[in-house]
Amino acid sequence: MTKYSYSGFCYEQRPSGGLITFIAPVGEIKAWAGVPRKHFNYQHGFQRALVEKRVTELRDFYALDQQNLTPTSVVVAVRAGACTVVPVSKKDQDGNETMPEGLCEITFELRELSQESTGALINSALEVIRQRVGVGAASEVDANLNAAVEVAIEAETADDVAESEANVSTDDVDLGEPPASHLLHFYTELLAIKQGKVQLHDEEKLREVLYSLLKPAVIVDGQHRVYGAAAFTESMRFAVNAIPDADWLEQVFQFVVINQKAKAIEPAFLHSIIATSLTDDEIGSLYKRLRKSGVDVEKAQFMNRINSDPDSPFKAMIDFEIEGAPGFLKFPGMSSLARDFRAIKKNYPGLVTEGASWTNDSAWLPHFYAFWRGIKDYFEFLDDRLWREPTENNPNNLLKIVTLQELQKMMLESWADSRVFKLSDPLVTYENSKVFWNGFPSQFFSDEWKKKGLQTAVGRKYLAEAVQQTRRNIDRKNWGHRRLGLFQDL
Repeated sequence: MTKYSYSGFCYEQRPSGGLITFIAPVGEIKAWAGVPRKHFNYQHGFQRALVEKRVTELRDFYALDQQNLTPTSVVVAVRAGACTVVPVSKKDQDGNETMPEGLCEITFELRELSQESTGALINSALEVIRQRVGVGAASEVDANLNAAVEVAIEAETADDVAESEANVSTDDVDLGEPPASHLLHFYTELLAIKQGKVQLHDEEKLREVLYSLLKPAVIVDGQHRVYGAAAFTESMRFAVNAIPDADWLEQVFQFVVINQKAKAIEPAFLHSIIATSLTDDEIGSLYKRLRKSGVDVEKAQFMNRINSDPDSPFKAMIDFEIEGAPGFLKFPGMSSLARDFRAIKKNYPGLVTEGASWTNDSAWLPHFYAFWRGIKDYFEFLDDRLWREPTENNPNNLLKIVTLQELQKMMLESWADSRVFKLSDPLVTYENSKVFWNGFPSQFFSDEWKKKGLQTAVGRKYLAEAVQQTRRNIDRKNWGHRRLGLFQDL
């Protein structure tokens, strides 16, 4: 065991909550404070992935000039019983012992986790999680591990979500109904790894996750500052604001509130950290506190389903940027695409049967899947590259956010104007979606687009007109889409 002690100041900020402020070298903060980052295979965490570019920029900032400082403090949450806090006495001018109000010494005792085997770490983590999910639930997994593994794999496959760093409005935080806890699945996975029933995907990443569970504290805010300063010199000292006796629920709550009030957390990542970090009871408590704290959790959250539902043509395609996760369609753009479809009843009322409960997920989502499955099936039949991630070796302009958004808008407007049918049967929606593109050349999306700036209002109009002109001229002889400006050097 290694001890780290600091002189600090303890104070009661609220009647039911106190803080401890002290100074510590960043090298030591890294030693006793974990960073519970989410990884694709091991999602038990709530921090964003560490961005090496930001760490390097901060390191270079400190190296550039000796006067470059970081005046903001690091926020850590200390686990219950993980530190000792002792009031500090001082001698007054007359040599008498006094107890100045608030002065204290905080001490962390740290196991040498890096020296322990992965098996030993797993055993310790299993005990921690067992206490949180309840002995009864854990015992059921213990007794029926094979069945529990199948359930866990199915649940995690259905929840392969990731965060996108793309900008999103702070007014657009969609959590919807509280997600189900995946913490018991993590317990199952650890137990199955221990017993050799599932493969250990990445031992180093798993150890990082286990450290975050077992260290005395976690960094709630300031991970990049700590790691950037440590990359320059581990002796640099930071002010630390510590929340003592903070359970995992309190740690997640502080992370969400601190980050949501500063730089917004993207909706999908916010949803996934809750599902993969907390128990069901903790989730319920967290949602109540988030609502009271002004974080909007009322709007429908459907992006997880679109990314995980076997019926979704976009399954596993949405990019939420959890380290190592798949997906290439940026979350904000896909969220906008789905929201626009969900708003059909408002924007194109003639397309929906009067009185239909369209905005329920069970109503609009099957039509959303059918709509895009019709497009997918038509173009994928002509060229199977068109429903794969665009790369240098796979030129594909169909699976771009701007294309998807403009195609959807064009088709819905066309259907609304023609009044050919209503969105009442997903099978009919699928057939009409597929027929809409009859004769349209797949090369329109595989040929190189030379026109730039398509995300602008002017560019979107340019793209939409190119698609419409191609549709109008499908049956004309000696006409080809390549003569359009979209494909020309301008």
